[in-house]
Amino acid sequence: MKKDSGKKKALYAIAAVLVTAFIIAGFLYCRSSSLTADEEIQTASDTKTEEKETEKEKTGVPAEIKEDKNVQDETTEERSPEDEGAGQTVLPDDNTDPSSSPERKGHYETMQVLVSEAWDEQVLVKKGTCEDILISEAWDEEVSSCYAFGREYETGYECGICGYQTTGDISSHIRSEHDGAGSWHNVKIYTSEEKCLDYQTEVIHHDAVYQTVCEEDEYAIVHHDAVYRSETVWIDD
Repeated sequence: MKKDSGKKKALYAIAAVLVTAFIIAGFLYCRSSSLTADEEIQTASDTKTEEKETEKEKTGVPAEIKEDKNVQDETTEERSPEDEGAGQTVLPDDNTDPSSSPERKGHYETMQVLVSEAWDEQVLVKKGTCEDILISEAWDEEVSSCYAFGREYETGYECGICGYQTTGDISSHIRSEHDGAGSWHNVKIYTSEEKCLDYQTEVIHHDAVYQTVCEEDEYAIVHHDAVYRSETVWIDD
């Protein structure tokens, strides 16, 4: 029993040593990886610096001008037309910096370049409207018209021999003019010219009268100034 117990203790000791060795090895590996990553970052930075120097030697463009151009190319936000190219250095057609050449005598000069002309904009201030204005109220008119025409008359007598008419005593006429030998009959004796004998009245409705009055649209003129941007250009002396 004592012999078995000694073996177990020896195995536990060996296992403890192995675990400790594994932990130490892991710590050393992580530290080595961290140092390697720092060295890679420093190497990339040195490489980028060397590339900039090489590019400057090839093109003759100052580093700050080249970096400004790279920053402008990498910018993705929207820019207004007047901001586009603001403060830009314009190089010659061969894309070289004249100031780097001892043979070129001149200087850089900042100039204002026109981007857009001044203009006037017509802006709607108030929308025109139309309105119906009452001119006269609705009203009813009574109109009379004649529907029966005729002449006034009286009942008279007419001589059957000579045609004499009278509203008086026809017998005395027959005695004096025809010795009493004659006849007579009743007739209508008109006493007036033709006229309206009876009227009728009708109602004519007149609608209200309106007048449409319109106001035109109102506009205002908004002036927009000319837009300029600054450019730095090379001027030969």
